Amino acid sequence: MESPKDPPQIINSADLTKQIHRFIFLNESKSDELKALALAKQSELSFKAARLIKQIQDELIALYAAATPSGEPSEQDFASINMLLTRLVFCFYADDSGVFTRHDMFGAYLATHKANMRQAILDVFSMLSTPEHKRIKFEDKELLAFPYTNGGLFEFYDENIPQFNDKLAKLIIDDATYGFDFSLISPTIFGGLFESTLNPETRRSGGMHYTSIENIEKLIKPLFLDKLESELDEIIAIKQKDTKDKKLIEFQKKLGSLCFFDPACGSGNFLTQTFLCLRELENKALKERFTDKKGTFQGVLEGFDTCGICVDINNFYGIEINSFATAVAKTALHIADKQMRKATNELIHANLEYLPLRDFENILCANALNASWHEHCPKADFIIGNPPFVGARMMNETQKADLIKASNNAKNAGNLDYVTAWFFKACEYMKQNPATKTAFVATNSISQGEQVALLWKPLFESGVSIDFAYTSFKWDNSVDFGTGKKEKADKKMAAVYVIIAGFSLNNSSEKYIFTGNSKIQAKNINGYLADAPNIVIESRSKPLCDVPEMTAGSKVNDNGNLILSQAEKDEILAKYPNADKFIKQFMGAEEFINNKLRYCIWLVDANPGELSKIPPIMERIQKVREFRLSSKNDASIKKADYPMLFDANRQPLNQYIIIPLTSSENRNYIPMDFLKPDIIINNAVQALQNATLADFAILTSSVHMEWMRAVGGRLETRYRYNISLVYNNFPFASLDEKDKEILTATAQGILDARAEFGDSSLADLYNPLTMPANLRKAHERNDQAVLKIYGIDKTATPSDIVKELFTRYEKEVKAREF
Repeated sequence: MESPKDPPQIINSADLTKQIHRFIFLNESKSDELKALALAKQSELSFKAARLIKQIQDELIALYAAATPSGEPSEQDFASINMLLTRLVFCFYADDSGVFTRHDMFGAYLATHKANMRQAILDVFSMLSTPEHKRIKFEDKELLAFPYTNGGLFEFYDENIPQFNDKLAKLIIDDATYGFDFSLISPTIFGGLFESTLNPETRRSGGMHYTSIENIEKLIKPLFLDKLESELDEIIAIKQKDTKDKKLIEFQKKLGSLCFFDPACGSGNFLTQTFLCLRELENKALKERFTDKKGTFQGVLEGFDTCGICVDINNFYGIEINSFATAVAKTALHIADKQMRKATNELIHANLEYLPLRDFENILCANALNASWHEHCPKADFIIGNPPFVGARMMNETQKADLIKASNNAKNAGNLDYVTAWFFKACEYMKQNPATKTAFVATNSISQGEQVALLWKPLFESGVSIDFAYTSFKWDNSVDFGTGKKEKADKKMAAVYVIIAGFSLNNSSEKYIFTGNSKIQAKNINGYLADAPNIVIESRSKPLCDVPEMTAGSKVNDNGNLILSQAEKDEILAKYPNADKFIKQFMGAEEFINNKLRYCIWLVDANPGELSKIPPIMERIQKVREFRLSSKNDASIKKADYPMLFDANRQPLNQYIIIPLTSSENRNYIPMDFLKPDIIINNAVQALQNATLADFAILTSSVHMEWMRAVGGRLETRYRYNISLVYNNFPFASLDEKDKEILTATAQGILDARAEFGDSSLADLYNPLTMPANLRKAHERNDQAVLKIYGIDKTATPSDIVKELFTRYEKEVKAREF
C-alpha cells in the first residue's frame, strides 16, 4: 500500500491500459488504488463493447426484417443473428489479443473484401473450422493464414446471412476491428452485458438479471474461494523450496480436479468468473514454482505446454434454456481460457498454444428443471448460480408446473417463488453426491413469511443444512465505471432484493451470516437466515399465547364509491347536513402513517327512509351494486345484495391498537396507536381490540420488531406485518402485576412523547433522520423494560434476541402438545 504522504498518481489512458494488463493478466499491481482503477476501466470497456455489439445487432435485425414479407425477422433469423454475433465477438477478441497470427488480421481481410463482406465473413468462418490438413482445395493465401479454431464455435456453415450495407460494414470494420480493443474486456462482465443488452424482453420474462463480479464473489468466496486462497498462502509461506514445490503441484492438481456446475447459467458469468479466479490462483502457484525468492525467472519444465496447466474449462458445466445465452456462455469461457493462457505465457515465459480451441460441449441448452442434472454433470463439487427470479404470483403455467414437479409435489409448492425449484433439484442431486456443496442467489422472499416453511422445512428434513448466508440486499442491475455514477445494464429491469444461501448435506462446523458489511459466526443458520434452531413458523389461525385476537380491517370492494375525500364530504354535507351520521373517518396504512384525512359512507344499521332522502349517497350505493354485479367472482356478485355495506365488516367495537400491514424498513419501529371504534379501518391495517398499554408496550418493542423482521414477509424490502405468522406465533411473556405496571408506564411515555409533536405525522416522527430525541429515548426505555422481562441482556444483538424468541417459541409449542 502506498504511503499516505505520497502524492496521488496521475495516470494517462495509455498507462492505465498497461496497468489493466498487468493486473488482469499478471496480477502484479501492488496498489489498491490502481487495482480499483484497472477493474473500473475493464468494466467500462466491457460495457462499451456490449453497446457496440448491440449496434451491430440492431442493424442486422433491420436487414433481416427488410428481407422478409412480414417485415419481422423469423425465429430462424434471430438464431442466425445470435450465432453470427458470437462468432464475430470471438474474432474481434482473437484479432486484438494475439490468438490469430497477426494483429487485426480479421479486420484487414474484411476491409480488403469490403465489396462482398457477406462472403468474406462466411469464408473466414469456414477456414476457422477447417483443419490445416484438409485445406488442399483452398488457394487464397490470406484465408489460409487464418488458424484452425475448432471448439465447435465455427463447426457448421450458416448461409442465412444478409448482404451487408455500408453502415454495418463500418460498424464491423472501423468501429469494432480497428476502433476498439477487445483484448481487455472482462468475459464475465461482457458476457452478462452482451446477453442482457441483446435480449432484454427474454430476460425479464425468464426472471434473469445482470450479475456483477462483486455479487458473484459474494457467493463463490465463502463457498470455496476463501479456503483455496488461504491454502495457497500457507503453502507459499513454506521456506523449504522442495517441500513448497511439491505442495504447489498438489495444489494445482487439486484445483484441476474441482468440478463446477451452474444449472441456470445464462451467459455463463458465474462459471467464467469462477474459472478466472481458479486460473489466477494457479498462475500464482506457477509463479512461485518457477521464480526464486527474488522473483527471478528460473525456467519451466520441458513439456510444460501440455501438462503444466491443471484448471480446464471442461470441468465447468452449465444448463441454460436460452440458445443465445448458451452460445454466449461458451464464447465467454473460451475467451477467459485464452486470456489466462496469455497471462501464464507472460508470467513464466511459457509457450501455451491459443488454438485450436478445445472441444467444449458442457453448456447444455435445455430446461434445467426437466433435464437430468446427473446425466449432464455426474459429479460436481460445487453447484452455483442465480436461478430465475420470478415471484410465486408471476409464474406462467409452464413455470408453475416445472416448480411443482421439481418439488416432488410438495405441499403448497405453488405458493413458492420459481427460484426454489433449483433448491429442490440441488437437494436431490446432493443425495446422490453427498460431498457436493451448493450456493444460490435467490429472491429474499424465500427466507421470509410462509415460504420458509414451504421450502426449508422439507429441505431440512432431507438433511440439508445452511453453511453460510447473506441476508437481504439489493441486487444492483448497474455498473460503476469508476466515475461514481452507475448505469443500468437494462433500464427496464426492476430492482430485486435477494439473499444468498450456501447449503449442503455435510452440516459444516463453520457457519457464517453476512449482513451488510458484517460477518458473524453462527452455531446454526435456519430458514430465516438467523442464528437459531431449524424452526419454521407456519400460519396459525389463533394466537399461540393467551392474548387478545388480532383481526384485519374491513374489506370495501366498492370501486371507490363508498370512499370520500374531504371535498366530497363537504359537498354532500353542504346540501344534506343530516348525512353527517352516515359519514365516518376512514383510515388505511397510508392515512394512518401520513396524517391524511379520508372518509367513508358507513351504513351499518342505517335507516332506509333517511337514506332515500340523500340522493348522492343513494347514487353511490347504486354504483356499488352495479360494480359487484359486474364481477366474475361469485362471492362479489352475492355481495351486490348488500351494496350499502362493506364487503366484509371487521370494524372493532371497542378501542383498539391499529397496526399497518406494510411499513418502511427504514423505521426502527412499526408505527402503532390506539384508535376509537368510530374511525373505520380498511384491510391495509390490522386491529387489536381490548388491548392494554402493556400490550402496546410489547408490540412496539425492539423484541417484537426483531421477531417481525425475522419471520414476517416483505414487500420488496418493506415490512409486512402478518397476523397468522407474526402475531399469532409470537411467544408473549407471562406478565405479573409489577411487569404490567412498568410496561404501562413506558407505553404511556411513548404516547406522551408523540403528543408533544401533535402536528407531526407518524411518518415524520419515526423517520430515523427526524425522530425526536425524547421519543427515541421513550422507546429505548420501553425496549429495556421488555428485554428485562424476557431475560435478555440489554446489550443483546438482534441475532441474540431472535435466538431467544425462537427458543421460547419452541417451548410454547411443545407445552401445548401435551
